[in-house]
Amino acid sequence: RPPVYGGDSRYLPCDDERRIAEQLAATISPALPTENVTTSSVEAVALALETDGRVPSGFYEGSYAYPNGDVVAGWSTAPITCILAIWADEAGTWEVRVTGKTIDGGCVYIAR
Repeated sequence: RPPVYGGDSRYLPCDDERRIAEQLAATISPALPTENVTTSSVEAVALALETDGRVPSGFYEGSYAYPNGDVVAGWSTAPITCILAIWADEAGTWEVRVTGKTIDGGCVYIAR
């Protein structure tokens, strides 16, 4: 499905890809750290999920930390489908959602 062009243009995942990603998101979400959230702590969770076989190897795209303490991590579950985990430091909560990759192929980047 083509992207809608704009500030954070993303492709739209097809229904089958979205279902697979939502199942993996349900596995990823409870494993994410809630204390001392950093790119390193998220990467440790991603590695543990792969090692335990709960998330396929090679799906983790990396994470990015913002100066305000927010962290965004991404898992690429299909050629244009991502799971984004967004830590809002001020609220102390994760938002995990399934979305498409950006038109440049990125998964982790999210406009702030």
